[in-house]
Amino acid sequence: MGAAGLTSELILLNAAIALAGVVQASAGLGFAMVANPLIALVNIAYLPGPMLFANLFLSSAILWREGLAVERREIPPLVTGLLIGTTLGALILTRIAAESLGVVFGLIIIGAVLLSVFSPVFPLTRRNVLFGSTGAGITGIVAAMHAPPLVMLYQREEPSKIRATFAVLFVVGCSMALVGLWLAGRFGAAEVRMGASLLPGIVVGFLLGRVIAARVTQGTARAAMLMISGLGGIMLLIKSL
Repeated sequence: MGAAGLTSELILLNAAIALAGVVQASAGLGFAMVANPLIALVNIAYLPGPMLFANLFLSSAILWREGLAVERREIPPLVTGLLIGTTLGALILTRIAAESLGVVFGLIIIGAVLLSVFSPVFPLTRRNVLFGSTGAGITGIVAAMHAPPLVMLYQREEPSKIRATFAVLFVVGCSMALVGLWLAGRFGAAEVRMGASLLPGIVVGFLLGRVIAARVTQGTARAAMLMISGLGGIMLLIKSL
């Protein structure tokens, strides 16, 4: 690919990242569900490692802004589940052929949308947080998408708590997933450079999301997130078959 092609690709990638960053910085979740199908359609090599690397920076910024809203009693089961799920996900990932990743990502994205739309509301107990975060660890390392298994637990919580809790989830989960990918031979210097190339979109998305957080309702942001990710997942699946 020539220089012009690489420039156009980076513009498209960072535009997708900025859009996803706006959704997450305002609603607290949705970054991966918006960005992943769009990124995969442009260049699937950016999944999962570079995307997780970029999301780590965005989530750290959100946690710095919203950290006081975290419910501390939920952190131990959240971290424990992430550790268990990330380990299981790393084992699963070593058994998925690279040429099959498009189909896997597409199915997970579509499944995540359906889960978010039709999932019942479960009580926010420590046991449920442990089970949900275990699922989040698996989907996080396999498809760079931690949030869907926990949506059914937190979807009715206050927006500030959602933003803070999911920021913790993404900071810890992305860190664990990157270590797991490195151990599985799927993350190295090349992926770090690719992830760093997405940081301009992260900065734009965080700043815009911070501005509109008080103006966009959670329902509107959630509807937009599900529509974009659902269409993107279907397009990715069709492209990969």
